[in-house]
Amino acid sequence: MSNYLIKQGQKWSVKVTIPADVKHVFGKQAFKRTLKTSDKSVAIARSGPIISQFKDAIEEARGNPTQHLDDYLAYTQTQLRNARKNPDIRPDAIDGMEEEALERLLAAHAVQHPEQLPKEAEAEVARAYKVVTGQRTLFDGPLNEYVSSRKVEPKTEAKDRHAVSKFASRVATVEEVDRQAVREFVSWLSKDEGLKNRTIKDNLSTLRVYWNWLADHNYAREDLANC
Repeated sequence: MSNYLIKQGQKWSVKVTIPADVKHVFGKQAFKRTLKTSDKSVAIARSGPIISQFKDAIEEARGNPTQHLDDYLAYTQTQLRNARKNPDIRPDAIDGMEEEALERLLAAHAVQHPEQLPKEAEAEVARAYKVVTGQRTLFDGPLNEYVSSRKVEPKTEAKDRHAVSKFASRVATVEEVDRQAVREFVSWLSKDEGLKNRTIKDNLSTLRVYWNWLADHNYAREDLANC
């Protein structure tokens, strides 16, 4: 148990290194917590439950390798977007962030190289990587920004969120949107969801306003605004 103890100044802390296969889950190299004592025997006594807690978290992560991955990817996407706007950020730093994102996506599937991915995961990982590196935009990715800019009543906001989320459940990224995708969405609303024409038109109207906003903010091209 003392193998996990480290002394920082006069105080002891406990440190448990996170194994490589689940580092992407926690976004750090190790768990660390101060034991608030300078007495090693006290530190050993206090460290036991904490070490067990850390090890339990590691085992839980191994059973759920995608835990926290979405949060990490969203954070990295924002960091990359800001880094590309900053002339002081070196290109190799951006490359490093992109490489780490790919490593974490692969680690979530327990592999180290893209060619080791199972066939059913290849498209999912490729899409996620393109989204986090800014090559693609999730259809509902800018939704919170859009809603904040609108400053509408809660009922209208709920309507906006519902329509955009419903379309995003069928078409994942902005780049996949075309007239055929819209036609298939309308057909799905009618045949599978059983919606009436008036409700479908309301959904399309909401989506059209959202698409115009996406185009105005350079998230989407303008040629589909009137589809």
